[in-house]
Amino acid sequence: MGMMLRTSGRHDAATKVVERAADTLAVMGLRKAPHLGTYLRLMCTSAYTASQAGDRQQAFTRLADASAPRNA
Repeated sequence: MGMMLRTSGRHDAATKVVERAADTLAVMGLRKAPHLGTYLRLMCTSAYTASQAGDRQQAFTRLADASAPRNA
């Protein structure tokens, strides 16, 4: 869903969808490899979306989040 929103130029909505999914995973805990992998992919997607929207700072923040996930 987030990728579809991003490709249609709806960056804010895409970011909300992707980050909501990542937050849900983080709350559940990232102790299993599939959950952690999905979280990392979502953070990278969020970074790419921010980059496409021209928000360089947010893109770097999301990449940092991906490199040091919460509840891992």
